[in-house]
Amino acid sequence: MTPSILSSALLMALTAAGCTSDKGPTPDADSGADTSAPSDSETFVEAVSATVHPEVSTLLQVRWTQRTESDAVWIEYSFEEDIWLSSPEVARAVGEHEAVLLGLPSDTEVTFRFSAELDGESVTSESWLGTTGALPERLPLPTLTISEPALLSPQPWVLIAVSPDDGFGEGTWWILLLDRSGRVVWYRETPDRLSTNWPAAAQDGTHIIFDEIPFGGVGTTAEGAVRRLTLDMRLDETYTVPAFWAVQESSGGRILYDGGDSTTDTWALTELQPDGTHAEIWDCNAWMDGRSTEPYACMPNNISWNPETNSALWSMWAINTIVEIDLASGEVIRQLGDLEGSWAFDPPESRFELQHYPNYTPDGTLLVSCHVPEEPGEQRAREYRLDDASETLTEIWSYGEGVSRYASYMGEASRFEEGNTLIGYGPGLAVREVTPAGEVAWEVEWAEGLLAHATLLAELYPLNQGWTDR
Repeated sequence: MTPSILSSALLMALTAAGCTSDKGPTPDADSGADTSAPSDSETFVEAVSATVHPEVSTLLQVRWTQRTESDAVWIEYSFEEDIWLSSPEVARAVGEHEAVLLGLPSDTEVTFRFSAELDGESVTSESWLGTTGALPERLPLPTLTISEPALLSPQPWVLIAVSPDDGFGEGTWWILLLDRSGRVVWYRETPDRLSTNWPAAAQDGTHIIFDEIPFGGVGTTAEGAVRRLTLDMRLDETYTVPAFWAVQESSGGRILYDGGDSTTDTWALTELQPDGTHAEIWDCNAWMDGRSTEPYACMPNNISWNPETNSALWSMWAINTIVEIDLASGEVIRQLGDLEGSWAFDPPESRFELQHYPNYTPDGTLLVSCHVPEEPGEQRAREYRLDDASETLTEIWSYGEGVSRYASYMGEASRFEEGNTLIGYGPGLAVREVTPAGEVAWEVEWAEGLLAHATLLAELYPLNQGWTDR
C-alpha cells in the first residue's frame, strides 16, 4: 500500500528500492521526449508529463493516462536521497488524470513514480523526472539560523505571513509555506495596499483561510476580505468583511471579525455566517462606557476562538486588557489585564503589557505574548493557569528573559500538542520554536520587513482538498 504522507519534522523517509526502475533509463518529463512507459503486464499509466504550476513555481502538475482502473493510485516522489513523499491514495478510472506534487523547493529536480493496487497486488511504475521553477525575485526569503532536529515538534511545515516592507500602507505581503530547512515550498502574494496577517488552516482542514485588509493606519475606511484557497488554487473564494485588523474562523465556516471603524472608534465582535449575513455578537463601545476613556480602548489586535467553550478572546492592546466573550450569549465571561474589574495576577509582577495573540493551549491554559511593564525592550511569552473561583491568573511558564529577540508589536506565541511553543517577533524578523525547558529547537529570520501570524502544519495534501461538506 501507499507510504503514509510524511508528518515528521525530519521527513523520516519512505525508502524504496532505488529511485528508478530496473527497466532502463528514466524518461525526463520536461525534455519533450516520449514519456510513455513500456508496455508490459505491470504498466498501468502512460503519456506521463510533469509541468510547473502556472501560479506557484514550487508545485508540479503531473498528468497521465490511466490504462487500468484501480481503487488506489498514488504518486511517490523524491528530491532528496532516500527520502520519499507521497500523494494520497485516489481511485482512478481508465482515462486522463492529473495530480499536484506538494512540499517541493524551487529549482529542484524531482523523481516520481506511480503506485497502485491492481487485483489485490501492489505495483509500481517506472520513474520520471520533473523540475520545479524559480521563485519570484521579490519574494522575501528567510535564513535558517537554528535547527536541532531532536528537539523539534513533528510538524514538517510552517505557514507564515511576511512583508518585506513595513507591512502597512503601501507595503506588500506574502503568505509563505516553509519546510524545516527554511526553504519556501509554496507562496502567494497579497495585492498591493492590502495586508495579510492571519493565514491558517481552515477549521475543516481542507484549505487555507486568510485575510486581505486595507490597513493604512487609523482612518482607513475601505472594506477588507477573507479568502479561502487550496494550495493549487482550484478553490478560490472571497468574502467581504468590514474588518479593520482582527479576523479568525470559528465553527461551521463562520468568520469572526472586529467590525471596526477606526474613523469613529467603534468596535464590535461580529460574525459572518454561512448564509452570508453579518451578525453583531458584542458591542465593545457599549461595554466600555464608564470603564475607560483611553482613545481606541476597544480596538483589538487579535480575536482568538476557543472551540472548547465556543468563546472568543478579544485583545485590547491600548488598555492592556483581554476579555473573553461567550458567542452564544454575547456576554463577557472573563476580564483579564489592567482594566478595573480584571482578574488578579499571581505573582503580581507577571502582569502583561501591550499583549498580542492571547490564545488557549491544548491544556486549557492561557498563552500571551507581551511586553514586560517598566522594562523597555523586554518581551515574554507568558502562560497562565486560570482559576475562575478566585478570578486569578497564575503564571506557570514564561520565556524571554535574557533573550535578545524583541517584538515592539505583533509578537505572538502558540503552543502545540507535543509541548513546544512557536514564538514570533513581528518587526524583530524571526520565528523560533522553543521547548518547555526554554531550549531553542528551530529558528528562521529575515533581513528586513515584518512578520505576522505563523503556525505549524502536519500535512499539506488535506489543504489541497477543498470543501467536503458542500
